[in-house]
Amino acid sequence: MSATVNTFAFNVIPLPPNPEPPPHHYFAGWYLDEELTQPYDGRVLTGDTELYAKFELLQYRIWFATGLYGAEIPEYSSIWWGGFWVTALTAVDNGTLPVLAKTGYTFLGWFMEEECTEPAAITSMTGDVMLFAGWEAVVITVTFYASGQVYMTVSVPYGATLAQAVSAAQSNTAVISAIYSDPKLQNALSVNTVLTTDMNVYAEVGAGAEDPPGFFRKVGYWFGVNWPYFPVSAGCFLAGMLTLYIILAKKGVF
Repeated sequence: MSATVNTFAFNVIPLPPNPEPPPHHYFAGWYLDEELTQPYDGRVLTGDTELYAKFELLQYRIWFATGLYGAEIPEYSSIWWGGFWVTALTAVDNGTLPVLAKTGYTFLGWFMEEECTEPAAITSMTGDVMLFAGWEAVVITVTFYASGQVYMTVSVPYGATLAQAVSAAQSNTAVISAIYSDPKLQNALSVNTVLTTDMNVYAEVGAGAEDPPGFFRKVGYWFGVNWPYFPVSAGCFLAGMLTLYIILAKKGVF
C-alpha cells in the first residue's frame, strides 16, 4: 500500500491516517521505497513523494507451564510464576509443540488448562497463550511368588525401594521373611534396591504374629497374649465371693 503526499517548500504536510493492517498484522510505519528498507524519518519533503506502508506480523507469546521441576524445555530459560515452572517462547515451528521428558513420569502432552482435560491445538493465534504440561507418574508392579505360586502383587511409585514393596505385601496372617531374584531362592535381593521397572520377587513367607495357622496354635497364641488377665480376673472373682460371704454371714444365713 502506498500514498502520495503533495508538498511545498518549507511547508510540513501531515501524513495520512495509518492504514488498516491485515489480520494478525500491525502497521509498522511509512517507508520511502517499495522494498521497505528506508523508513520515512519525518524529513521535509520538497516534491511529490510516494510513501509505502509496512505491516509486520504480530508476534504472540506462548507460555509453557511444565508443572515439574527439572522438566524444562531445552535451550530456553524457565521462571517460577504463579505456582508453575514456566518457559516463554515466541513462536512454534509449524504448529509443533515441544516434547518434555522427566524420569519417573510419562509426558501426556500439552493442555489448554491446569486440569489437563482439553488438549492444546495451536493452529493460529490471536493473543498470548499459556499451555499446561500433563504428566502421569510411572507405577512399578512388583509380583511376589511363594511356593511356586503368585503370593501377592503390589504397586509402588517409580524410584521406590524394594523395602517399600515388601512392606506393602506384608499382612497380619503372613510375613515375608526373605526375598530372592530366582525361584530356587539362591540369590538374595537387597531391600535397598531401587525399582525402575516391573519386577518378580521370590519370597519365603512365614506365619504372621497376629494370626498363626492351626486351631491349637491359635488357642496357644490367644492364651499367650491374654494370660495376664487371668490372675486379675481370678482375684476379682475371689474378692466378690468373699464379699458376698461376709454379707450373708452378717444376715445369719450361715
